[in-house]
Amino acid sequence: MSRDPTQRLQDIIEACDRLAGYLDGYDWERFQADPRTQDAVARVCEIIGDEAQSAKMVSAIGNSAGPEKTEGWVEAGAHWAT
Repeated sequence: MSRDPTQRLQDIIEACDRLAGYLDGYDWERFQADPRTQDAVARVCEIIGDEAQSAKMVSAIGNSAGPEKTEGWVEAGAHWAT
């Protein structure tokens, strides 16, 4: 059974928040010198990509209206603007 696309988007937002926490206070040099943080960031990016791909597939299956609906996307509320 497929998960709700809204939950997938919430998972993406939470993953982005984790990334921000991992990278807080880092500059490029510090990041390059910290393989553990690099690995954590890479893993969270994989999670975001997987969730985005799955949400896209679910959206493509369930959205016969086409891509024009993306023009009304409201980031903060994660809903379609009317």
